[in-house]
Amino acid sequence: MITIDDEGVALGEYTSENPFVDITSDDWYYDSVMYAYKLGLMNGTSDDQFSPDTPLTRAMVVTVLYRLMDEPETADMESPFTDLDEDAYYIDAVKWAFENGIVLGLGDDTFAPDEIVSRQDIATIFMRYIKYIEVDLPKLCDYDGFGDEDDIVDYALDSIMKMFEAGILFGRLDNKFDPETGATRAEFTAILQRFLVNTETVETANTDK
Repeated sequence: MITIDDEGVALGEYTSENPFVDITSDDWYYDSVMYAYKLGLMNGTSDDQFSPDTPLTRAMVVTVLYRLMDEPETADMESPFTDLDEDAYYIDAVKWAFENGIVLGLGDDTFAPDEIVSRQDIATIFMRYIKYIEVDLPKLCDYDGFGDEDDIVDYALDSIMKMFEAGILFGRLDNKFDPETGATRAEFTAILQRFLVNTETVETANTDK
């Protein structure tokens, strides 16, 4: 699992200077972007751009989860899909995620790494990861349903409910979840920060603190 170095960093905090010209301290997502960046979970799309409003792709999701596990060895794992570039940044992450049942592909031997991942599929993939690491989610609030709950596919509903109750994943305006739309890179950093803080999954290197 990810371990924070011994620089006085606590859960939910960050110390790195902001390297991104498209992120300012006035942005609602500033803290979560800097938190994910500090932990090495999400980098920029260039040296000085984070691209907060860019939709998240399937490859990006599994890459972050792979980094959460400190990038385990995948040399013995074969490429499970026919549409993967063996030289791509995501290849080890996809192999690892498939090997451990976190992603299943699209059912036709493809993964579609560059496809925008929907909010309901983010919840599904993230919940499989949570089960894989055997973390018990806390119940911090009650789930009362979304106005567009009928639009949520059956396989994703339980994951959305549990992540909502744990204070990790919320809806958007007008009590809608928008299950079929994509999440932005900024929104995903918020999900990451809430998950790590609410479950205390990140450990500090100095256990005396």
